Amino acid sequence: TEETYRVTDLTAWGALAAGDKWIVIAKDDNHYANPTLPQDGEIDLLAYDFGAAERYDQSNWVVLDLGNLTPTATDSYSNHRLTGVVGRLTDVTNPTFAVNAVPQAGETAEVTLNTFITSNFLPSPQTGVNGKQYFMMTPKPMEVANITWAVWDSEHNAMVVPAQNGTTNAAGLKGGFHIDLSLIQSDLTANDLSDGEAYNFTGQVRKVTTGTAAPRRAGVEADASAISTDLVVYPIDLSTHGIVTAVSTMETQREQDATIIYDLMGHRVLHPSRGIYIVNGKKVRY
Repeated sequence: TEETYRVTDLTAWGALAAGDKWIVIAKDDNHYANPTLPQDGEIDLLAYDFGAAERYDQSNWVVLDLGNLTPTATDSYSNHRLTGVVGRLTDVTNPTFAVNAVPQAGETAEVTLNTFITSNFLPSPQTGVNGKQYFMMTPKPMEVANITWAVWDSEHNAMVVPAQNGTTNAAGLKGGFHIDLSLIQSDLTANDLSDGEAYNFTGQVRKVTTGTAAPRRAGVEADASAISTDLVVYPIDLSTHGIVTAVSTMETQREQDATIIYDLMGHRVLHPSRGIYIVNGKKVRY
């Protein structure tokens, strides 16, 4: 028989409809056993644009599978501590608990998401064409993160790094990941994405297991080896209205961060699609 665990010290990112059931995605407080940090001489590209490496959140993430249970108010979970989490560990690779009862939302506690680029999905460090070493923190299994610098490659059903072209990806970094749209909170399909366009979105990262990786296609180009075989991303809010029409440097992203935008569930949004958002404390329609 499977053991039952009581899980404590969890803060909810939010609740999502996943097929015919609800899940709650949550994290602990930077308790990941093997945090990754840049070594001497390695350049942290994301630290330049999004904050110092020591400020990365390196938490354990879990999914609470509610099964046939229904949360009373799904929007009450976001940025709240959870209590009453008791369940069976049904997946160790991508930590998942089948809970016995609906978790309860307690005191507020802000969840700040990490931001990753497609290069973060390959082993760190990476050597640029300039000979410099670039540190890339690896996303954690089940982590929800903001993804940027992701160009849609329809041939391989993957998001890839922008091609090197002048100031665009001047270091010649590589990277990419397959996507699975089963968590998308809309009717968007892969056919709605524009080939060669860059997207920013929020997604959940999972380790590749049997059945989670998108199939490789025959006749792939040589650079297909730069697509991660270890991690796959489940976009949550990807929208065709979130296309980034110019991908040169990441400076634009840092400038936009001066304006703080949240959705109505309290999740920070880097690139809002159509809808109503909280912008610097006020409701704004996009």
